[in-house]
Amino acid sequence: MNAAVSPFSASHKWRVRCAIDKSRSVGFVTENEMKVIKTVAEIGVIGANQLTRIFFRGNKKKTRKMIQKGFLIQHTLEQGTKSIPFFTLSSVLNKQFEGVQLEYLTVKAILRRMLFFQLYGRLIEQFPFTVERSEVEPFVGVLKRNGLVFHVGVVRGDIEKWETFFKWHYDNERIILVTEKLTFLTPIQPYIKDKLIRVTTDENLKTAPTDDLFYEWDGTRWIKEER
Repeated sequence: MNAAVSPFSASHKWRVRCAIDKSRSVGFVTENEMKVIKTVAEIGVIGANQLTRIFFRGNKKKTRKMIQKGFLIQHTLEQGTKSIPFFTLSSVLNKQFEGVQLEYLTVKAILRRMLFFQLYGRLIEQFPFTVERSEVEPFVGVLKRNGLVFHVGVVRGDIEKWETFFKWHYDNERIILVTEKLTFLTPIQPYIKDKLIRVTTDENLKTAPTDDLFYEWDGTRWIKEER
């Protein structure tokens, strides 16, 4: 795999290997475990490293505990000898908390949701946010802070949907887009000048300082967001 290519790139030929969900009941839930459950229910999928880093400060034992309790089901994206583990809620919890239905999730849909949590994990380094599911296509989820609502989308080989959205359906929403490369957004550039839209990339989410994550379109080029 080319190290310069994001592991979340749609160019990889990932296969989904889903585990069998044998959970039948729910035991004692800690306060932090409940936060995990409610958050994952809104989006549907979270990467294993993201879960441990965001909610358990790197303590993998607490992640394993949630698996042992039957709260989380571990699946993998696989490509040759490489793999990316990810989690969904058990079917019991997903039903109880009216979670996102996952039966028909594609590889790209899984990648989008993991990138949502990549973004969330970076933003909460500075400010607390709450997570909600999005009822608007093609967004993945919603982040809220102090009354502000940010609709989050992840571009993964579906730029035509975004072109249609910005051309016909944009209604002054605050939007954050995650893309693998800024050049992938060329088709939407005619529609987003002076809009409440910020963009970041897979690489920025991995390496950029938290206060230097975002770009905006000035009508001719992508520039770093002014703060």
